[in-house]
Amino acid sequence: MFTANKPKIIIAAIAARAYVRAAVEAGYEVIAIDCFADFDTKRLAKKVYQVSMHNGGLDTNELIKLIRGIDTQGLLGLCYGAGFEMQSMLLSEINQVIAVIGNAEEVVRVCKDPVLFFAICDSLEIMHPELMFDLPEPGGSWLQKAVGGSGGGHIKPADHCDALKEGIYYQRQQVGQSIGCLFIANAEDVQMIGFHEQWSDDNATELYRYGGAVTKAKISALAKTRFTDYIEKLTQAIGLVGLNSCDAIVDSDDVYVLEVNPRLSATIDLYVAEYPDLIEQHVKTCSKKPLQSLVSVAKTGSSIAHLVIYANHEIVIEHGLPWPKWVADIPKGGSRFTAGMPVCTVFSEAGSADRAKSSVQYRAGLINKQLLN
Repeated sequence: MFTANKPKIIIAAIAARAYVRAAVEAGYEVIAIDCFADFDTKRLAKKVYQVSMHNGGLDTNELIKLIRGIDTQGLLGLCYGAGFEMQSMLLSEINQVIAVIGNAEEVVRVCKDPVLFFAICDSLEIMHPELMFDLPEPGGSWLQKAVGGSGGGHIKPADHCDALKEGIYYQRQQVGQSIGCLFIANAEDVQMIGFHEQWSDDNATELYRYGGAVTKAKISALAKTRFTDYIEKLTQAIGLVGLNSCDAIVDSDDVYVLEVNPRLSATIDLYVAEYPDLIEQHVKTCSKKPLQSLVSVAKTGSSIAHLVIYANHEIVIEHGLPWPKWVADIPKGGSRFTAGMPVCTVFSEAGSADRAKSSVQYRAGLINKQLLN
């Protein structure tokens, strides 16, 4: 139930449900703006506005028109998730109407510009896979990536490319585990929230598209120390504030940074049950206030996994489908999805990362078999 004395914020992202959930857990009243307006987001938020997706982000014209039409009285500001990486200038434009709670445009631009970001990494002696901007020779284990890309769908083997394109760079494929971390910062200090193993979707046409993640990643103590040290250095060099995430490849004790996502991360879903004040701390640290210890309410030692279900062909969701309680981002009956679009998210919890990962993959198989084929 929404009450008049709750603080109010806007949350904007391609898919906002995970962030809306975290904000409601922290006691906020939320106006959500995203591209799906799924059942869960509508249940959690006071109001949901749906905008179109365009070029991997939210449609600029629709979003700005919507922001300018919202009654901003009593609103603390706007928090954002995925959808602004390729159009960081939108953050400055929004900030003229309502305060943006998160990293400013210039911080996002630095993090998403491979020339600037990896130059900073080099200056701080932070390891990362080799980078180049010329079309590599075939057979060199290079990956093509889009500048400002997110979600992994833009990544493909460079051997599949036959021309140099604008907005593209190349990075050598690094052997090791794909590990992410969620952290909170105030431009000077950092508090690590957790390390999670990540994996790609197993669709043959989208080899590197984000598939899912599981907490309690099994990496060495030295790797965690190095990862933390890298995050602290990058936070101070770039001025990161609020909740952020970092993706890396961990090979034994070595950590190779791939990118920093200077925004709310969907992996907040994996930690909000233990730390329900994540969004509250995000709001505070974005004002560069001193870091406070996060309040843990459920230190059970269990591992939580989530997995994104993508449509493997064009589908229309039937009305009245019996969605299990471990499914989130439930689409409205009648929703149409083309191949490659995210449909919903499956969750699982178990006593170890391996068991949670196996369980969530099994559940995903059930959804694909019973509901989506």
